[in-house]
Amino acid sequence: MTEHLLLILACSVVTFLPRILPLYLLKGRRLRARAEAFLNIIPYSSLAILVIRGILTADAHILPATILGTIISSAVAYWKENISLTVVSSIAVAYFVLNVFS
Repeated sequence: MTEHLLLILACSVVTFLPRILPLYLLKGRRLRARAEAFLNIIPYSSLAILVIRGILTADAHILPATILGTIISSAVAYWKENISLTVVSSIAVAYFVLNVFS
């Protein structure tokens, strides 16, 4: 039991530090425009990796919903630049396609 608790605590610290340390170290500092531009594309590139993996590993019965959700999420990400809206819209489209056409 103690070993599991220590493992959970260690995993929590390892997960928490990379998230909070940059905020603490960069507080009040101004980043260069190039560094800021790079950091701004990380959420979209992470989402793209997950979407592409989803397309490549999708079963045949969910492939149309996956492809349509990808098209919609790409369009929303391009025109709205809102990661939350991008994710929600693609989930809604995939849900609609799976439940209406299946």
